[in-house]
Amino acid sequence: MLGAFTGMPQNSLCYVSFPRAFIFVRMRTSHSLEAEMPRELDASTKGVPNRGSKPPLTTAEVRTQGWNLLREDLPFPNAVIRESALHHNLDWMRRFTQERGVLLAPHGKTSMAPQLFNEQLKYGAWGITVATAQQLKVCRKFGINRIFMANQLVSRQDIGYVFEELSEHSEFDFYCLVDSVEGVDRLRRFSSPSPSNPANLFLEVGVPGGRTGCRTLEQAIEVLRAIAGCANVQLRGIECFEGISAGGPYRGDLERVDAFFTVFREVHDYCVAQGLFDDSVPVILSAGGSAYFDLAADALREMAGDNTQILLRSGCYITHDSLLYGRMAERFAERNPRYSDEANRLRPALEVWGQVQSLPEPGLAIMNVGKRDVSHDIELPTPLLRCRPEADPSPSVLDETWKVTSLNDQHAYLSVPLDSNLAVGDLIGLGISHPCTTFDKWRLLWLVDDDYQVRDAIWTYF
Repeated sequence: MLGAFTGMPQNSLCYVSFPRAFIFVRMRTSHSLEAEMPRELDASTKGVPNRGSKPPLTTAEVRTQGWNLLREDLPFPNAVIRESALHHNLDWMRRFTQERGVLLAPHGKTSMAPQLFNEQLKYGAWGITVATAQQLKVCRKFGINRIFMANQLVSRQDIGYVFEELSEHSEFDFYCLVDSVEGVDRLRRFSSPSPSNPANLFLEVGVPGGRTGCRTLEQAIEVLRAIAGCANVQLRGIECFEGISAGGPYRGDLERVDAFFTVFREVHDYCVAQGLFDDSVPVILSAGGSAYFDLAADALREMAGDNTQILLRSGCYITHDSLLYGRMAERFAERNPRYSDEANRLRPALEVWGQVQSLPEPGLAIMNVGKRDVSHDIELPTPLLRCRPEADPSPSVLDETWKVTSLNDQHAYLSVPLDSNLAVGDLIGLGISHPCTTFDKWRLLWLVDDDYQVRDAIWTYF
């Protein structure tokens, strides 16, 4: 169960070592989410078994049902998270950030599951990153106090909400990005006059053809001047998303990543030379991708001064995946040989299981898994495991000759060997590519042990 995980205790001290500084930050994390999960489970939620006239189950009652995915105690399709792999990944990232001497605010958009946010905080995360005001509101609903919004805060409604929270809750520690004079002006115009604590701003640096962020030092200087003239905010650091600099995290170009941090360094050096940072609080340098976080950590640490913190915002590590980030992990291991053995790698934890419902012709099986159930924005899922529930519910490993060739809304086309001996009703476990766009297809996922015994229910809030 999630509650059984052991990691860094909440409200603990996170120690970060730099060459000329030893900084400690008091972790301000949420309370237990156990009391904040009022949802009941009934068959109207995808993946929940039918209970007939019995009353709906609470999340806590799931743990005593004895359900097993491979015995068909649950309907299909269904999404599961392997508890052992999840635990391994949480500990892996905790150790990586400690070894590199950096902080972590994992991106919450990956899972939008407050139960998983809580586990990430237990394992030493500095805070939680969000991309939208809706995601921010979910975090606030579940008691998370330190939130990094890796985006511009532009809407009048959203700015009003944030500054109202800052005014009413002194423990709320909020960070967001700016990359334009107009953006700073909107913060000034739509913020409340005197919040009890200011909004912390990061100047965002981008690259031509990329996403958001100042493209040149001259643009950055104009934004910095605007920040200096705006009450209720303070400049806390500089930010980038290095994945975009390589054309997206899906096709890596390490030279462009290096060039990106050259521009970042120019902006940083200007801020230091002009004394634009407040010496009474640490300067924070932040990068946010899940593909090159080791390169980001090293590049930012080279700029670290006596009063500097390095903040990563990688989010996909929590479940990893079987394709996209699996390949990125291979590249990571090439750059970091000590992580090359299996025990020191991230593990895919998220699987989507479906059932064979038709065998219309030799070599083709049709599964009841489709675009509504599994990510397909990067590439199609890959078959990993199969089992026949009424014969032997022990899964067997599939080789590369098994392929998903196409997806409809509710169907998967599965190419299988002619001698596969597949039958209608067999179960197929699919590995996914890009966890963010699989999580958002499920209101509920099941936490399972290595025998696929259900241990807990995990709710998402997209």
